[in-house]
This record gives sequence, C-alpha cells and structure tokens, in this order.
Amino acid sequence: MAQEDELAAAAAEEAAADEDGEEGEEEEAGGAGRPRARLTREQRELHRFRNVLRKDDFICLERVKGSLVNILAGLELHAGVFSTAEQKRIVDCVYGLQEMGKRGELGDRTYTEPEKWMRGKGRVTIQFGCCYNYATDRKGNPPGIIRTFVSDPIPELFKVMIKRLVRWRILPTDCVPDSCIVNMYDPGDCIPPHIDSHDFVRPFCTVSFLSECNILFGSSLKIAGPGEFTGSFAIPLPVGSVLVINGNGADVAKHCVPAVPSKRISITFRKMDPAKRPFSFKDDPELLNITPLEAPAAPETSRSLDEGKGKQLGAQTRDPGSRSSRSRKSKGRTTPAGKAGWGGILGDQPPQHPQSPISSVSSDRERDSIGRSREPRYPPSSDRERDSVERPREPRHPRDAPSQGEDLRDRLNRLPHERPPGSGVFFVNNGADSQARGQRMEHRQLQMINRTINDDMDSLSVGSHESSEQPRVSVRTIHNRPRTRINLGW
Repeated sequence: MAQEDELAAAAAEEAAADEDGEEGEEEEAGGAGRPRARLTREQRELHRFRNVLRKDDFICLERVKGSLVNILAGLELHAGVFSTAEQKRIVDCVYGLQEMGKRGELGDRTYTEPEKWMRGKGRVTIQFGCCYNYATDRKGNPPGIIRTFVSDPIPELFKVMIKRLVRWRILPTDCVPDSCIVNMYDPGDCIPPHIDSHDFVRPFCTVSFLSECNILFGSSLKIAGPGEFTGSFAIPLPVGSVLVINGNGADVAKHCVPAVPSKRISITFRKMDPAKRPFSFKDDPELLNITPLEAPAAPETSRSLDEGKGKQLGAQTRDPGSRSSRSRKSKGRTTPAGKAGWGGILGDQPPQHPQSPISSVSSDRERDSIGRSREPRYPPSSDRERDSVERPREPRHPRDAPSQGEDLRDRLNRLPHERPPGSGVFFVNNGADSQARGQRMEHRQLQMINRTINDDMDSLSVGSHESSEQPRVSVRTIHNRPRTRINLGW
C-alpha cells in the first residue's frame, strides 16, 4: 500500500501543479471567477482513464501459408497511462532494484548482467514471479519457465502498475499478470526476432520508459547486422506507452527491438500458463478480484492515438513513400469513428472503412458539376473527329453471327464445302497439292483442335461468341510445305 500511495501521491502532486498553473493563468488574465474545486483521487483517476489514447487498427498484410493475413491483428497501443511524475518514480525504483542486484541482494536468477562481448548483446534483465530460461542451461534445464525454481516476488510498485492496467481495461480481468521482466538497455542493445513462449498466455504487454524506440513486426524478420534487423512494419513506442500484444501480433508475427540509440527501460508483464508455473508458486492476494473502471461513454470510446496531440511518430509500413501527399489528402477527412484524418502521433494508417460521403457543396460551381457527365477537356478539332467520338465503334472485320441453334463442335467438324458463309472458320491453302490431300490435312488439323478443346465448351452459349474482339488461332502442320493457317472466329 505504501508504494500505491507513493504512486498516487506523484500523480496528485502533478495534478496540483497543473491546477496551480491554471489558476495563475486565470489571475494574470484578470479573471474573477469562482475558485475551482479540487478533484478527489477517484475523480482524477476516472478523468485520466477516459482520456487515455488508444490505437488498435494496425494493418500489415502478408502471405502466410498461402493466405493473406493481417499479421498485426490483436495489437493495441495505449498512451497517457502513466504520467511524467509516475514514470520518474518507476524508473527510480528500477534503478534501485539494479543496485540491489549488483550487491547480491536479489535471487540468483532474478538479476542478470552479462558481459557486453559484442554490439546488441549484454542487456541487463530482472525477472520477478518466475525465471524464464532462454536456452538450455548448464544444469540441463530446457528453454522455458524453470518449474523447480521460484524467483523473487513482484515488487509492490509493479503491483500498482498491474492494478492500473487491469482497472483501466488495458488488460482483461482473466489475464492478470503474475510475472514480469525488466529490460535495461544501454545504447546499442537490442532484442533479436522472436515469438514469446507459450508458457505465457495471451495477451501480455510492454511499458516503455526513458526514450522512444521502434519495435519491428513481420512474419519473416531478417538480420541486417549486429543489432540491426529488417521487417515489414515498425511501430514507434512513445515514452510511457503500453503496447498490448495479442492475436496474430503475438503468434503469427515475430517482433524485435533494433539497437536503441539511447538508454531505455521496458517492463513486460505476463501471466504464466497455470500448467507451467513453478511447483511452489502461489497467487498474490493483492492481484485477485481487481474490478475495472466503468467503461466511458460512446463518444469518448472513439478517442484514439490518432486524435492525440504531441509528437508526430510516423509508423512505417511497406510503402513509406509519398507520406506528405497522403497527409495532405487526409486533411479534413471524416471517418466513421469520428476521427479527423489518419494523421496523429502514429502517422498515416490505411482506413478500414470507406470515406464518408460529402455532406455539403461549398460553391455553386461545385453544385452544378455534381450529376453532370464529364465532358472532354479539348473538343474535337474537326467534323471527322466529332463524328468519330459520337459514332459507336464497329468491328474492323464484321462477320455474320452464327445461328443460335448451331453447336460449336458441330461447326468445327464440318467439311469446308458444307460450312455456310459466316461460320467463323476459314482455311487458306497456300500449297499446290490436290484437293484430296488438302482435305486429309484439314481433317488431321481438326482432330488436333478438337483434342485441345476443353469439354466445358459444350456449355458455352452461342451468344457469348458474338463479341467483335475475335481471337485468331494459327495452327501449323509438322510439314514445312504446304502451310495451312486456320483462323477461328469465335
């Protein structure tokens, strides 16, 4: 409770400072209004909860097992969960835990600080609730949660963070975290591509502190160099933001953090699979029966990260080009959720819904243009061109359409002298052979054509072959001479 009061006190101090600043501005402006009432702790929490910025419409389509899949489905990014003063208290707590680990006051597997033998390797980790083994260790423990070892319990301040994540409906009540891992990055440190172990259930979340960085997602992430990776989609993680990973974003797409440019701290909260917990693990009573706050009204639920004011953090997609043109086009666009455009702290994102229709016309000229067919910009320069525009296009070589009752296969099997004019089949004999030989060759060629015709052609209607765009098929015999060309006018 002391840690909870400490975090609440930090928020109260920040709120009091904001109120004092606003009152000072009113006094300087000569305002003689009534004194503003101080908000209670519950009122401040409810107000902040309703102003959290949320984004859950990430889209990145990739082909997975032969099908196009949105690999980012299930991702959510929340901003404004922890204030600046609260972030400072949390960071100070992490640094205090690091000093305890260096002095050996934490468990053997709770605090780890490997040597930095190359770029991207050697970040400091602190695990609470369980010890996750990334690879088979010297004792033969396989990768995963070590069930025979119990790590140090979750610190009190981290429990306060978990309660807020559940109370503010960022994490569901049936997935309350019971473990966490702290990652402390120095410049150049990274996390390689991976999918979190299914020893932990979904969803889980990561909170970012100290500096902003990108997290990459993709079904196939590639290593470009020490600490450098290439992927399909990059999401900027603002300071103090919470990224919830679930669905395809957790199980289909891999994720990684490239080498960070400056110091960074992240805290990842996860719930262990009950079948994979350490044998002596017990639930923490403080993390049971957490009641979420009442959901905000419908107009406020549409508030998202795109509406947030602050730093522009363009999220990189497959085609990062022409971003400025897209932002200009999206200015003033109204979406079904009530968001003005797709710009915002996460940059442009493709809309999931069609654009709303135009509600009004700003001028008489635009009003007159609606419903009127578009005219050519440059009128025809002569009567001949004008006639060609107005006159419908006719086929270059018109032919009589076959009768409606005539079957296509029957027409092809007829001899030349039996075919009526306009039957669509013509033979041109360029040799000087006898008529009998020409008929035999023609018969062989018709057999070749018939063998290649799909049986489904029997179901085709005769009317479907009346198009003016008639394909021409040329068939050549195996002999060089004489050459016979067949034109099929279907």
